[in-house]
Amino acid sequence: MAYEILLIDISDNMSTKIKVGFMILICILLVISFFYLLFYQGENNIELDQKEVVYPLRLTEDNYSYYHPYFSPDNNKIIFISNESDDGFFQVWVIDIITKDKEQLTFEPYNHYFPRYNSEGDKIIYTRNYYYQENESSIRRKMSAIWIMNSNGANKQLYIENAFCGSFNHDDTKVVFQKGRFYSDYLSGLGIEIINADGTNRSMKLNGSGGIAYIYPSFNKDGTNIIYTEHWLLGGIAPPYEIRILNLNNNSIIAFPQYYYNSYKPVFSPDNNHIYYIANGNIWKMNINGTNNSLVYDNEEEVFDFNISSDGEKIVYIEGNDIWIRET
Repeated sequence: MAYEILLIDISDNMSTKIKVGFMILICILLVISFFYLLFYQGENNIELDQKEVVYPLRLTEDNYSYYHPYFSPDNNKIIFISNESDDGFFQVWVIDIITKDKEQLTFEPYNHYFPRYNSEGDKIIYTRNYYYQENESSIRRKMSAIWIMNSNGANKQLYIENAFCGSFNHDDTKVVFQKGRFYSDYLSGLGIEIINADGTNRSMKLNGSGGIAYIYPSFNKDGTNIIYTEHWLLGGIAPPYEIRILNLNNNSIIAFPQYYYNSYKPVFSPDNNHIYYIANGNIWKMNINGTNNSLVYDNEEEVFDFNISSDGEKIVYIEGNDIWIRET
């Protein structure tokens, strides 16, 4: 009997020691986890903070040329054209704003222009320039066509021939574009047309003629107005570019005050309260009624192209052949 009692006491003591040891092990693991979260995760948070964007942000810094930047709908990427590919043509590229990683999307041996996302961000509409010759004895002419591809560069499809500078409306049901060949039909006039996104119901809205060109069209937020630039050519001399708005409901045209000799590439702000445009190599902003004209910022070098983010808080632009972003 005593022997049995002794065994029970020993078993109980061993069981207690195991439990205590197990609890001590759990406490040690908890302490280690605490310090891991405190120090390692803290360092990771510092690294994330260091990746926060500080504006103005310079996305490129090299000897290539960049044009036609455009925000993705989520404002995390910029599409643009550049001649940095090995073939020397202007191809469509995309760059991540945070990492600055670039990816080429077009590879065909042609120059490409005016890439634009649709509102969903899964499609890109762009212009391709090419040369057309009907036969060996005919004149070799420069032509333009609008193409559409997936946002990753796949599934490229011809969309509209003899057209360029296309842009979707807010719900991707329509496309506005310039009728004619890229910068080749100025003397005969460049018009503005609209087409359903599925390629049906193409209609002329403004028919350029007699040296008048209607260029750089884009929709406002609800798709009821088109803003564009009217450009006159008289005797080969270019007088002012002037900003116009076409009301699609009644086909009326609104002309804006000519603050500067050349005012062009206008776009609506996302809230439809302002108009941004380029004049004298700078980006300017005015109210939708043409009042309160003001300089967005005093840049050091001439600005060629720009675009506004979908939230209206950022502006991407080309200055000194590089891509920059700053807050509006």
